[in-house]
Amino acid sequence: SVWYPLTYESYVPSPKDSAEVIPVAIFNEPLVLWRDSDEKIQCAYDVCPHRSAALSEGRTRDGKLECLYHGWQFSSEKEGQCVTIPQLGEGATIPKQACLKMKSIRVVEGIVWVYMGNGAPPDSLDPPTSGDDVCSPAFNDKFSLY
Repeated sequence: SVWYPLTYESYVPSPKDSAEVIPVAIFNEPLVLWRDSDEKIQCAYDVCPHRSAALSEGRTRDGKLECLYHGWQFSSEKEGQCVTIPQLGEGATIPKQACLKMKSIRVVEGIVWVYMGNGAPPDSLDPPTSGDDVCSPAFNDKFSLY
């Protein structure tokens, strides 16, 4: 797997300015981008684990991604774990399977890149930069271009 460009960093609004989240897709895989409370861009598959609603229809609240359908909130700080279910009774436990499938992203030269492989990207694999020689065989080997 390799890194894929999603959008410009400046297109993902600050939670101080907007609660908007950004829908994106790579090869028909719907994803959603948002900024957490530290203004770091986060990425997850665009599907709520509760009723499969599109999370991109939701918003951010206190740095968490909130589903529009039932108000479930997910924290990127807890690797996509659901941290709030408004309808849950007092003292009830949030199910462990109520979590998002997070994706690794990096921002390089103002571009948001997503790693679509399973798990974390290898330490040796970074998104390309403007300094990379795209015509060299080494570039093609590293980034699997065909």
